[in-house]
Amino acid sequence: MCFAPARFTLPQLGRWRRASRKLTPVVGAPEWAARWFLVAAVIGFPFWIAFASFYEFTPEGIKRERDVEPGESITPHMGRKLDFAIIGVLAIAVVLLVTDRFVLHHGVNEEASIPIAEHSFAVLPFARPTRTLR
Repeated sequence: MCFAPARFTLPQLGRWRRASRKLTPVVGAPEWAARWFLVAAVIGFPFWIAFASFYEFTPEGIKRERDVEPGESITPHMGRKLDFAIIGVLAIAVVLLVTDRFVLHHGVNEEASIPIAEHSFAVLPFARPTRTLR
């Protein structure tokens, strides 16, 4: 059972590393910033999970989960709001995908600007084989 989180997490770290390497030049960060971001994420992840499991956000501030009565918890209410936010974002993504796929056909029904002859052929350059192949 211990291998399941590692099997999921390790490929994700590689993706985060590639993404941070692509974004650091965009924001003007030095090369070492991507490595330090990855190290901070790896070290901070267990603390983040522990914090999320031991504490709860309430209207009065952050409290220990054991100090919050089940009737006072806003977790179901916030979970419902997050559900609607996720459904809204997914609906927008589906609308954009369908619009791009079926509505916006750029140049599909237009005639070709250069007429193509019925019998045509392509002239390709001859690649000279290397002398090592005999």
